[in-house]
Amino acid sequence: MINAEKFPKKWERQRARGRWVYALIHAAVIGGMIGLLKLVINLTGMEGPDSLTLQSILYFAMGGFAYGLIRFSIRERFYQALKGQSHDGS
Repeated sequence: MINAEKFPKKWERQRARGRWVYALIHAAVIGGMIGLLKLVINLTGMEGPDSLTLQSILYFAMGGFAYGLIRFSIRERFYQALKGQSHDGS
């Protein structure tokens, strides 16, 4: 759950970097986690899924980017609501 007292200060710092940086960070984290999983599977010699390729890692990164954009919008609306500003999408 979001702490309504701490959220505005933290969000002001995050939103100052911009929407695209926020989304790129999510893409790097999600793609990086899947890439790390692939690396661990390869280094340990475990039997991994054949579908875990560089292309699928890039797809996960693109999904992380889209998730970051959506999450940014949701958090911005929440921030505006906390500040008492109306956000009707226009």
